[in-house]
Amino acid sequence: DIKVVSTYGLTEEDVEVIEALPSIEKALGSYSTDVLCGVGDSLKVLHVMAHTENMNLITVTEGRLPKAEGECLLDEDFLKASGYEIGDVITMESGTDAVLTDMLKNTDYQIVGSGNSPLYFSLDRGNSTIGNGSVSGFAIVSPEEFVLDVYTEVYAVAEGAAETTSFT
Repeated sequence: DIKVVSTYGLTEEDVEVIEALPSIEKALGSYSTDVLCGVGDSLKVLHVMAHTENMNLITVTEGRLPKAEGECLLDEDFLKASGYEIGDVITMESGTDAVLTDMLKNTDYQIVGSGNSPLYFSLDRGNSTIGNGSVSGFAIVSPEEFVLDVYTEVYAVAEGAAETTSFT
């Protein structure tokens, strides 16, 4: 229901404070970053997110969720549009002066599945500060792929939200 984002990072203490709010049912710290990857002759922005077990559940349409280091699941629409296939290796780069391995363990990920995320319910995948500024798709990796000391976001479920109608 709620996504708290911080460029400075969020700690386990921040997660606990958010979860202790009277209107919050549960909260979960997680990780994400935007990267560039090659598609044909161009570079596209991909939003890489850590798989979360109890929130923002991914619907796998082909293959499976990542289990091992160096594996990813790609956005079903991005996979179709990019020409990548399950089994291919996708190479990621930071898109800035920062070294990608300061965020992620690897730069190469084998595609083991495709799917959909409840975080993306329209064709628009959002904006980014890298590449052309437009996110083309998402990738899911295991949380252990991120080498950060702090979370980049906290997801929270609002108390009573499941009983209400969305977008009203």
